[in-house]
This record gives sequence, structure tokens and C-alpha cells, in this order.
Amino acid sequence: MIWEKYEKCKSVMDETALISKVGENWDFYLGDQWKSTANRQVNTGGMNLPSLNIIKPTVKFQVSTIAQNSFIPTFNDPTMKYPNEVAALNRLLQKEWRVGKQKARSWEVIKTALVEGDSYQYCGTQDPKDDQVISTTNIFFGDESNPNIQEQPYIMIRERLLVSQIKEMATVPKSELYKISADSDKEFVFGDYVKDIEDKATSI
Repeated sequence: MIWEKYEKCKSVMDETALISKVGENWDFYLGDQWKSTANRQVNTGGMNLPSLNIIKPTVKFQVSTIAQNSFIPTFNDPTMKYPNEVAALNRLLQKEWRVGKQKARSWEVIKTALVEGDSYQYCGTQDPKDDQVISTTNIFFGDESNPNIQEQPYIMIRERLLVSQIKEMATVPKSELYKISADSDKEFVFGDYVKDIEDKATSI
């Protein structure tokens, strides 16, 4: 069931060539615009081509312009009936905002969105330090034609995890765990997330 949904969403992503477009965007951002890929062949003729990177400083300037106006969400009660509870919630939120380094995360989300076109933040546990910045190539929506994320029938996240982690989370019988093994499926990993190590596999 999950795999069928993943294959359906992946086919939509493949049709738009999103992975190759995002990869090209990261190449230009990192100053590697002359690199030949499966979708971009560059014949330099042996010449040393110019490599002045004007994209990276432009992105950094845009990120700083947007993100320098930091903010912290606050709770409020229009009825004014629960001032103590609201104050306690705001203290807790401010504490977890600092613990989760949300200011730095916001810079990361904005930078990734400027390079890729979209970026997401996923808060999957109660630990604010577990928040993840999700690349646009690693999130799948059940209805790609609907921009309202609250109306999505399902959302799937793809990531690279250690095989040992996947085995711990797996719900299959222990006798089947040996089938979970490392792979080299890293075509969707870009930019700051490109560093990978052995003994990792793709997890949905």
C-alpha cells in the first residue's frame, strides 16, 4: 500500500524532471555550472571556462534580508479567561524555540527554498531538536494539484537513514530484517545534504 503510493507520487515527480532541475540549481549555486550531467552536456573544448559565482552571494543576501526579521509565534486568548495558561504556553514555546535553534532552521529553510523552489520543515517528534528541513525532492503529496497542505490525503517523506535505524523502526518479523540492506540510491540528495555514509538506505 505505502509502496504503491510512493511509486505513484514518484512518477509525478519524474514527469516534471524535478530531481534533475533541482540538481542543476544546486550545481549553479555551488559554482559548478559547467559540470556535465545526464541532462546537461557541456563541451568545453579543453578551455578553462569562467567560474565567477554570482548566484551564491545573491542567495545569501536574499536569505539574510528575509530571515533577519526574526519572530517567535505566541499564543493568545481573545476571551482573556486563561491568562496563566497562555503565559505558561508562551514560556514553553520560547524555551523550545531556543532549544530547537529555530532561528537557524528558518535560515536553512529559506536558503533551500531559494535554491530549489520549495522547502519544508517537519516536526515529527516532541523533541524540538528533531525538527528536519525537507528538500522539495523528498516530500510527496497525495494530491499534487491541491496547494492546500491541510487537505492532502497523505504526505510521504523520503530520507536516507542508517540501516540499523530502519531495522529498529521496522514492523516486519525479525526473521525478515536481514532483507533490509544498504543501497546507493542518492540521486535525490543535494546541497548541504549530499554527504552520505555507507550502511544507509532510503526510507519512506
